[in-house]
Amino acid sequence: MVEFSPEHTPVIIDGVRTPFMRSHKAYVSLRSCDLGRLAISGLMDRLGIAGETIEHVSI
Repeated sequence: MVEFSPEHTPVIIDGVRTPFMRSHKAYVSLRSCDLGRLAISGLMDRLGIAGETIEHVSI
């Protein structure tokens, strides 16, 4: 089992998803990584988290 120091303990702070859309509509020009970036950006804005405080993101 991996042990983390208190300042490096992984945490889940909240969740977010992109709205559902029909195929070939609003998201057709976006790559999956672009959708993920938009979702994470919205989550950070909602929670007031600065980007420089995040080390890793798992999608």
